Amino acid sequence: MVRNNENGSVLIEFIIILPIFLTLIFTAITIGMIIYTKTLIVTAINNGVHKGMYIGNSSEYSDNEKIEEVSRVVEYGMGNAPLNNGYDIRVIFEDDYINIEVDYNFMIVIPFVKMFFENESYLITERARGYIQPEMENWEGEEDGETYTPEVSS
Repeated sequence: MVRNNENGSVLIEFIIILPIFLTLIFTAITIGMIIYTKTLIVTAINNGVHKGMYIGNSSEYSDNEKIEEVSRVVEYGMGNAPLNNGYDIRVIFEDDYINIEVDYNFMIVIPFVKMFFENESYLITERARGYIQPEMENWEGEEDGETYTPEVSS
């Protein structure tokens, strides 16, 4: 009588499959967090560009105050970004444009994959550029005391 002893074979299969399964799960989670982080960074940079376009020609701010204010807006927008391993914000006002660049180090949390990277972070770089509008005297849309209605072409 031949008897097949398969006790423990399910455990061996589980031990072989578990690391692969966990790596796939952590990879999916990390990719989702990278996409979320990139979205936060892009939104923060766009808010910074809008602020810079608004205060770019303002005489109320010095050049350093403009850079600090725009950097503060970008940094505030990135406040909830996950797995932060450091970031660098560069704001440059040149001619009639504002340029913002952010380098964000995203920590890798995937088991067994970190060993293939030199450093344990993934660099996300995003840039934005905006045209600084000339300073407007009649901000409310009024010209010479009359309400100004722009012409709309159809």
